[in-house]
Amino acid sequence: MKIVNAMRRAIGRADAFFCKLPIVFGFVWAIFVNLAIEMLSRHSVWKGITHIFNSPGVFIYNTLIVFAISLLCLFFKRRFFALVMSTLPLLILGVVNCAVLFYRSTPLSATDFMKLSSVFGIFGLYLEGYVIVLMVLAIVLIIAGLVLIYKN
Repeated sequence: MKIVNAMRRAIGRADAFFCKLPIVFGFVWAIFVNLAIEMLSRHSVWKGITHIFNSPGVFIYNTLIVFAISLLCLFFKRRFFALVMSTLPLLILGVVNCAVLFYRSTPLSATDFMKLSSVFGIFGLYLEGYVIVLMVLAIVLIIAGLVLIYKN
């Protein structure tokens, strides 16, 4: 219960800051989301950080895309919840791309989504049981976090 109360206070502080300076918070949020996606795609924290300096134009462009998505959250009453809901698919796609890059050299593409129905038949061949359990646990934790953010 102490952890839940601490999380509620942290969410409340982030939500209060988001309400005071929504543009600044949205831009900082976009930088961190983009940085997390770059770190996942490069399988390294250091390589993700050096990507900022090696390709600043690409990093700024990607950050502006995430920032444009985060600006849409200003139209909602529960802005912080809308912000999390709008960037969650980007982070999920980043994690999926990271997993795909472990098995092959090409990143996630549109053809992967067209082949999605055939994936479930061979799901157990590529993933061990404990990985599937961890994936289900992660989904449950994400849903619980979204409920906590919504209620706060």
